Amino acid sequence: SISDSSPASELGVSSNNAGVIHLKGPNGNRNMSIWHYGTSPDRPLVTMHDEAGDTAIRMDVNPDGQGTVITYGANGQTNTYMGTAWSGADNGFIGVYDSSGNYQAALYVDSGGTGYTFADVKNFRMEHPEDPKKEIWYACIEGPEAAAYARGTATLVNGHARVELPRHFQLVAAEQGLTVTVTPLSADSKGMAVVEKTPSGFRVRELMSGRGNYSFDWEIKGVRRGYEDYEVVRPAMVMPAKTEQEPVYQP
Repeated sequence: SISDSSPASELGVSSNNAGVIHLKGPNGNRNMSIWHYGTSPDRPLVTMHDEAGDTAIRMDVNPDGQGTVITYGANGQTNTYMGTAWSGADNGFIGVYDSSGNYQAALYVDSGGTGYTFADVKNFRMEHPEDPKKEIWYACIEGPEAAAYARGTATLVNGHARVELPRHFQLVAAEQGLTVTVTPLSADSKGMAVVEKTPSGFRVRELMSGRGNYSFDWEIKGVRRGYEDYEVVRPAMVMPAKTEQEPVYQP
């Protein structure tokens, strides 16, 4: 039934006995609607439309009582989704789609409370310091572990060196799985060996009982504490389902 209808609005009751409000633009097309979610009249739905009356933004409460916000591209495909990670979950999920409506990047929290982000390429960007019309983009290094590293330059004295690592690295890196790389900065070096390594530091000796005095570059890598069992190969993710279609309401 219709309680009011005008060129600028429609007010009525849907077949599910829920109130419906449609606001129209000067072109006669709907530009905002307040109604209900699918066939459930007790779940609210708000949609905003483009000039042609097609849905551009949708906000609703899904069957699990979770709030969702979806935006659509000009082709009608979903381009962003903000809601919960999975059905029945209380953890957040923000997904970005391609032009075909497929997930390409997301930020979410899993059932264990761990935050994740995934994308085809992870970058940082900065303004080009020599050309204001350009930017510099670096891509993140990828690997099969949640890794941490530290690096620097130290000095060998009489063939010996002890490198003390910063406290923050000690707090971050796990005891097991450390690797150390050293590079002598002297052509007279007989070579170097790492004879001890821990998250607090490592020891270096020159080979063949050498007594050299020179600098060397070093890098230590390890796995982050608490992420020793990082799962590289895992079951395919079940992405948040797209919400049901909007109700068809014609006065």
